[in-house]
Amino acid sequence: MFLNLIKLLLFFISYNTCVALDFPNKKDSVEVEILPSNGIFKVEEQLFIGIKFKLKNGWKTYWKNPGDAGEALNVQWKKDSKKINLPVYFPFPEKFFDKGITTIGYDGEVIFPVRIYGHQDGIKQLTLNYLICKDICIPVSEEKKININLNNLVESDEFLKNYITVPKGDNNHFKFNYSQKTENKIILDINIAGNIENLKIFGFSQETDLKINQNSNSSFEVL
Repeated sequence: MFLNLIKLLLFFISYNTCVALDFPNKKDSVEVEILPSNGIFKVEEQLFIGIKFKLKNGWKTYWKNPGDAGEALNVQWKKDSKKINLPVYFPFPEKFFDKGITTIGYDGEVIFPVRIYGHQDGIKQLTLNYLICKDICIPVSEEKKININLNNLVESDEFLKNYITVPKGDNNHFKFNYSQKTENKIILDINIAGNIENLKIFGFSQETDLKINQNSNSSFEVL
């Protein structure tokens, strides 16, 4: 968390002249909707709601590893007067490069699947914490209410389109070879049948920050 705050501070400093000139309203930057409005999604025997971001032109929000700056979406709800973090699933992101800063995240529209545990029927209050950026960054914390009805299983092609791009622990599609060059550098080679020109890799670790540099179409440097 401390490292994330430092990165966020550096990001604000890099845009300090813009912050002094303009600080737009959150409503002018993004629309956030909880899906479904009265029901639940069920995928692979697991229960989900969706947090839909509709970002205005030029605005972005972040993947679970935001890159050089940014902060990922956090979702909480109240249980027995305590706030509990819910598991947020992050669809496959894009890489953005602006003013010397590389960030990883989303523009346009994206739905974040959020897993719901157990029997949680009824109206729930969610707390959403996230960051949106364009020429400046706006940290947002807002409350949303949702009616979870476990008897109403909702089907949504829009939700599934985002869910299927969430990275899974399935290596049947790829074969990996790696070699450790130094204490902080690993070379990763990927074997895949067919066209690999558009192959993209993003690294995430709960223990440290990871950076990925592409050496060739199928070879990557993990730092």
